[in-house]
Amino acid sequence: MPNKEFHHANFFTTCKTLLCVIGFDGGLRQFNLAWETELHYSTKELSEFLYLDLIHPEDKSITKNYIDKLITGAESAVFTNRILQKSGYYRAYLWHITACLKEFSFYAVGIETTEEVARQEIAQPMSATNTIDNQYASLFDVAPLLIVHKDKENRIIRANQQAARFWKTTTDKLSGISMDTLMPEDVDHHHADDLDIVVSGQAKRGILQETLNGTLQIDKFPYRNANGNIDGVVWFAVDITERLKVEQALRENQSLLTAIFEVAEIGIGLTDKNGRFVRVNPAYCEMFGYHPNELLGQSLLAVFPNSLHKEVQKLYQDAVSGSQFLAHDEWEGRHKDGHHFDMEITVSRLTQYNKPFVVTLTSDITQRKQMVRSLQNSEAHLRMIVENLPIMVDAMDEKYNFVLWNRECERITGYTANEMLHNPQALEKIYPNVDDRQKLVEALSNVLHTNPGYRRREWQMTCKDGTQKIIAWSINSKIKIPGFAVWGIGEDVTEREKALQQLQRSEESLRESEAHLKFVIENLPIMVNAVNAENQFVLWNRECERITGYSAAEIIGNPDALTLLYPDADYRQKMLAHFQFILEQNPGIHYSEWTVVCHDGIQKTISWAVNSKIKIPGFAVWSIGEDVSEREEALHILKTSEERLKQSEVHLKFVIEHLPTMVDALDTKGNFLLWNQECEQVTGYSAKEMIGNARGLEKLYPDPQYRQKMLDAVQRVAKEDPGYRRGEWVVRCKDGSDKNIVWSVNSKIKIPGFPVWGTGEDVTERQKILKQLADNESRLRSLVENIPIMLMAFDEKGQIVLWNRQCEQVTGFPAEDIVGNPSALAMLYPQPEYRSYRTKPLQYISPYWQNDMTCKDSKLKTIAWKDVSNQFPMSGWAKWITGEDVTFRKKIEQSMGINDGLLIAALNSIDSAVCATNSLEKIVYVNQGFCDLFGYTTEELLKMSIKQIMPSDSRGSFVARHYFSFYTGAHGSFYEETHHAFHHDGHIFKVKLNAHRVKQEKEVHILWIVNYLDG
Repeated sequence: MPNKEFHHANFFTTCKTLLCVIGFDGGLRQFNLAWETELHYSTKELSEFLYLDLIHPEDKSITKNYIDKLITGAESAVFTNRILQKSGYYRAYLWHITACLKEFSFYAVGIETTEEVARQEIAQPMSATNTIDNQYASLFDVAPLLIVHKDKENRIIRANQQAARFWKTTTDKLSGISMDTLMPEDVDHHHADDLDIVVSGQAKRGILQETLNGTLQIDKFPYRNANGNIDGVVWFAVDITERLKVEQALRENQSLLTAIFEVAEIGIGLTDKNGRFVRVNPAYCEMFGYHPNELLGQSLLAVFPNSLHKEVQKLYQDAVSGSQFLAHDEWEGRHKDGHHFDMEITVSRLTQYNKPFVVTLTSDITQRKQMVRSLQNSEAHLRMIVENLPIMVDAMDEKYNFVLWNRECERITGYTANEMLHNPQALEKIYPNVDDRQKLVEALSNVLHTNPGYRRREWQMTCKDGTQKIIAWSINSKIKIPGFAVWGIGEDVTEREKALQQLQRSEESLRESEAHLKFVIENLPIMVNAVNAENQFVLWNRECERITGYSAAEIIGNPDALTLLYPDADYRQKMLAHFQFILEQNPGIHYSEWTVVCHDGIQKTISWAVNSKIKIPGFAVWSIGEDVSEREEALHILKTSEERLKQSEVHLKFVIEHLPTMVDALDTKGNFLLWNQECEQVTGYSAKEMIGNARGLEKLYPDPQYRQKMLDAVQRVAKEDPGYRRGEWVVRCKDGSDKNIVWSVNSKIKIPGFPVWGTGEDVTERQKILKQLADNESRLRSLVENIPIMLMAFDEKGQIVLWNRQCEQVTGFPAEDIVGNPSALAMLYPQPEYRSYRTKPLQYISPYWQNDMTCKDSKLKTIAWKDVSNQFPMSGWAKWITGEDVTFRKKIEQSMGINDGLLIAALNSIDSAVCATNSLEKIVYVNQGFCDLFGYTTEELLKMSIKQIMPSDSRGSFVARHYFSFYTGAHGSFYEETHHAFHHDGHIFKVKLNAHRVKQEKEVHILWIVNYLDG
C-alpha cells in the first residue's frame, strides 16, 4: 500500500492535466500543480476562487447546466469551456466531471484543447479548400470580432463578415489583397510585427491600432500548416471605436462623474445600446460583489436572476428605443456569490454623441423588505399559534356570526372552518334546540352589551355526527381584539368523570404538547440550535435562518457547517474548545458572545446561552441566541414594544389563572404567591385562603416533618441548585381527603416576583387504578391456576403455553412436561385418528367438541372442550380453551340405557323443582316442576347458568359467593337458605333452596331442590 499511495500522490503532483476536487459550494477543495503552471495563479489565489469565477462569462450557463444534472443524479458530464489565465486570456479545456453526493464534491479532469480548437476551426491546411470553407463558416459567421488570416507576404488569405463590414467591403474582395491598402497608416510596423511572430512562434496581444474606419484592439497568433510549420498569422480584432468615444465623452465630464460615482451611496451603472456595462460606480460593484473590471463589457443580465432576463431585456430595449424614458420599480438582483436580494431601480435614457445609453440607479432594499416580511410573519405566527392551540378558540362579530373557528373546534365538533365562518346558520348547526340557542344568544348579548367582561359557563353542543358534548366556554368581550366582538376559549369536559379516559387524554395532550413545543421552538423569535456529540447541528430554527441567511437544509447534518459560520480556523477551534469544556468539565448554562459570518458575508455578534445541563435526547449541547449587533435598534424596539408586553402580561395571567392544570408559586419562605382556579378545585382551598397566608403550607402538609422536607426541596431549587425538578407529594385537602399531586417545580425560567413556580397534576385516581390493576392481575393469575376447570392455551405455532392445575390433576401430566414441549400433543393424543389435530391444532379447534385424551397412566378420559378465544381474546394466546372431564358421565349415560327414561319420568312427576349444575354453574338438567316454577322451557334453561335466574340484589348470597367453594367440598355437601328467584316474566318471588353436592367417582354436580314460598 505505501508504494501504491506514492504512485497516486506522484501522479496527482506531476500530471500536466488539470485535476481537482470541487465542493458543492463551488470552491476548489484540492488541485494539482498543473493549475499553477498552466494558469499561473498562486496556491492562495486558487484557494480563494470559485470554479465558476474562472469560467468565461459566455460558458457559465452551459457549465451550470451540467453541474445541476450531476447534483440531480447524472453519473458524469463531459463538456468544453474556457478558463481564465492570470494574464487575462482564456484557454479552452475539455472537462470530465463526476459527482460524489456523499462527500458533497465533484471530481474533475480538464484537458487543454486550445490548440486543437485553433487547428480545427482556424488553422486548417490550405489544400482542403472545401473542408476549410465548411469549418471556417461556423466560426466566421457567428464570431463578434474581426478575424483575418494573413500569409508571410502580408496578403489576406481569408477574412470574416465582421472584418468585411469594418472595411466596408465584401469577404471575396478582401481575399488576396495586401494589408497595405487597408492599413496604410502603420503597415510596415505591423508586417514586421507579424514576421516576428512567425519566427518566434509567440502570440502578441492587446495591440491598439487607429485606422481610417476606426480603432482596433488586435491579438495576433501564429498559424501552423498541416505539417506543423508556421506560414502565416491570424488576427483577432475588436472594433473599440464606440467605446473610445464613450470614454472620451465621460472624460470630458470627469469631475462631475467622479463626484457622482465615488461619493454616491446609491449604485449607478451605465450600459450601451447592447445592454453591456461601460461604467459602474463603487457602490454598484459593492452591491453585487463584483470588481469593476469584471462588469465592464459584460451584459447587464449578469446582475439579474435567469428567470427575469426576458423582462429585463424588454425594459432596457424600451429605454434605448424611447426618446424619453423613465422607469422606477422593485426587482430582484443576483449577487456574484449567487444569492438573490431585493433592490429598487430607476432606469432612464441618456444620449451622448447621438448614441443611446441607459443609466440605472440601484438601491439594496433587502433590509426594508425583511422588516416588512418580519411584521407580516409576526401576525402570521400569531394566527398559526391560535389556529393550532390544543384548546377550542372561536370568535363572533356583532351579528353573532363566527369569524374565528380554530382546528380544535373543528376536531371537537366535526364542523370545518369553511362550514362555520360567516355562516348565518352556523349557530343552528351546533345548537339545534331553539330554546338553548336563544339562551346562548341572550348570554352573548349580555356579555357584549349589558355586562362586558369575562364569563365561564358550560353549554351542551351538538356535533356534526349527532353526538352531544359538554363544552366549558370562557367567553370574553373585555379584552378587545380587532374584528372580534366577543371571543372565547372552550374545553370539552364531557368525559371528565372517567378517570382512565382522562389519563389517556392527558397522554395524548402531552404528545400534542411535544409537537406544539417543537412548533414553538421552530418559530420562536430567538435563535435556538443544538449540536450532537460529533459537533454537527441537529437543530436550526427559523430565527437562525433569518439572522445568518443559512437555511436548516444547509446547516443540519452538514459536517462543514461550523466552517461556514466560523471560517477562521483559530477562532473556530477556540469556540469548539469552549463548548467541549462546558460539555465535559463544567455542565450547566454559560453565556458568551461569538461572531458568526452570515451567508451574505456580513459578520454579526450573537449572545449565546449554552446549555448542557438540561439533557435533551440527541442534543449534546443546545443553545439560545440573540443578535446583539444592533443593540441600539433593539433598545428602540424594546421601548416601542413596552405597551404590548404589558398587554401580554395581562393575557398571560388570565391564561395561567384558567389553565386546566394546577399552577402555583412560592417565595423562599414557603408563602404562596400564586394559586390558580385548578388548585382551588383540586384542594378545596380558595386563592384568598392561600395567597399571603403564612400557614398555607401547614394546611396542605399538616405533618411538620413532611412539610419541612417539602420546604427544603423548594429552597434547594430556588437558592442552591436552580433548575427544574419533578416530584410527587401528598396534600391534605380542605375536606380532609389526601391526594397525590405530581409537581413540576421550576426556578430556572424566571418570572418576576416568583422565586419558584410549578405546575401540578392530580394523579390520585391513577395511582388507585394502577394498584387495583396490580391486585387484579395477581388474583387473576391465582384464579386461572386454581380454577376447577381445565384451561389450555396455544401460541401462534400451535404449542401449548398454558396448562393449569386442573389439567395436571385430570391427566397426571405436570405443566413442566406439557408447556413449551413440541411433542406434548403427541403424548396426549397418540391415537391415529388425532394425527391432523396433533400437527395443526389451531385449525381443528371448534366452538364445542369432545375427544379422548391419554393420561400419564395410559388411561383414556373423555374431555368436553369449549373454545372461548373469540369471546375473550388474550394477548399472546392464539387460542385458549376450557375443558371438563365427562368420562364418568359418558359411562353413566352408556350404562343407564332404559333406566334413564324411568328416572326422568320419576323426577318429572314430583312437586318440587329440581335442577343440576356443573363446575361452570351451567344448568345441565331440569325437571318439569323447575320449568313451571320459573316460566322457562327446558331448552331455554339448559342454555343458562344458575345465577341468571337469581336477581341482582341477591348476588351477596350463597349462589354468588360460595358456589365454587361448595362445589369443591370446602363447605360440606349440603346447604339450605331462603332465596329470591327471578321469573321469566320479570317478577321476583321467594323460594326455599336446598343444595346437595353429589360426587360420582371424580365428577361432581350440584343438585338443587327448590320449593316456592310466596311472592
